[in-house]
Amino acid sequence: MALILGKDKHGRAIILWRINLMNPKETTEERIQKFIFYTLDKALSTATPGVDKYIIIADFEGSGMRNFNMKQVNKLVPIVQDYYAECLDKLYCINTPFVLRAVWNTLKIFLDKETVDRVLFVRGVSTRFCAVGRCVRHCWRRLTRMCC
Repeated sequence: MALILGKDKHGRAIILWRINLMNPKETTEERIQKFIFYTLDKALSTATPGVDKYIIIADFEGSGMRNFNMKQVNKLVPIVQDYYAECLDKLYCINTPFVLRAVWNTLKIFLDKETVDRVLFVRGVSTRFCAVGRCVRHCWRRLTRMCC
């Protein structure tokens, strides 16, 4: 599930992805692809005119292998990379499982420094029990203090 939470003080759209609400067994690759395109296009239209960047907060709290289908991920990554890579300003991964951080540490060797610098792993931020507006303000203050 993704929510477009508005924009930050620089006019960049903010997207919150709750990974634990994704169930690849209940959908098709085509529907996931359409959902991602729709979400990213909608986020870019939410940004301040002239700003073609967005920030993603990917919350992995409560997620596990049941929330991922590697076949779907392998098909989506090149599409997102081809069409939206330059639009991503930052990707904040919060509450990530150890396995994901270990995989990232291996994969980032093969990526350019600019891409690696856009991805940040943050601990101690929760989006689970707060209303959307308060959640965004709380998360954003914590993330900007730690990362920006």
